[in-house]
Amino acid sequence: MMQSGFFWQDGQWQRGVWLDKETRPIGSQWLRPHYFWMGEELATADETIEELVPIGDLPGWTAGLRSYDTPRGPAIFRLRAYVERFLAANPAIEQIYPEKTQAHLRQAISQTVLANGYCDSHIRPVPIYTAAEGDTSQFALGIIVTRWQDLFSQADQRDGIALKTRPDKGEMTLAAPQQERTYTNDHLLAVLHGKLCALNSAGTPESLTRDTVLALAQDAGIPVQKGAITWADVQTADELIVCSAAAEVLGVREIDGRAVHNGRVGPITRRLQELYGAATVGNDGDPRQWLDYLVL
Repeated sequence: MMQSGFFWQDGQWQRGVWLDKETRPIGSQWLRPHYFWMGEELATADETIEELVPIGDLPGWTAGLRSYDTPRGPAIFRLRAYVERFLAANPAIEQIYPEKTQAHLRQAISQTVLANGYCDSHIRPVPIYTAAEGDTSQFALGIIVTRWQDLFSQADQRDGIALKTRPDKGEMTLAAPQQERTYTNDHLLAVLHGKLCALNSAGTPESLTRDTVLALAQDAGIPVQKGAITWADVQTADELIVCSAAAEVLGVREIDGRAVHNGRVGPITRRLQELYGAATVGNDGDPRQWLDYLVL
């Protein structure tokens, strides 16, 4: 259940809304801001009823995007591409809001970010409903914006993370046990013989972050293999990279107990981390116009 209340954060009490322990992932605080988008407009925790239940794990609903504090002010990274993919992956939205367009959703996301005032934030559109738990026949579009908090320690970001493969619904996935997070092949890139390679899609909405990294690699002259690789290739990769809006570009130092690149983050991964970091704040000049700047 989602509830309103106060949180002790950064030395002061802040109002917000949160999910209880039964619905939130292990290790996640799920801090929520005071303002969020509900259905047609911005709402506050005081204006909505307490029992606001997210529908979890529906395809297309779980992916998020980021806003960043850039030298030119706050900006949302890849907003236009995200909204286009989000609406294409969720045709049910058109049935509920037939008049809604990409421009409307972009505006709703931007307004929610601005209302909460977090320059660095994580943005997640979600389906929400106010009926009894388990009743998913009717839902509304919700947009939740949380202040950004690093999911991985500085050591993990610098030295890479350890992953384990495991079967999951007929597909292999990668799990980071220490962070209680799971990644599919849509979040993974591998370096084989000096070329950056992607795996076959698992049938879920493809990672926009992964596609961003592939585009940055091509712009920088890093060789990119056109054909997809398999899980067998992952086990022999020279470098492995996890890509997601939350993890950004994260190196893998170990998989199933086997060291990757002698247990160190490889040079291509380092270069892609630099390119991605520069792109998200416009330090590369934003040649592809990936940043949508917000006016506070």
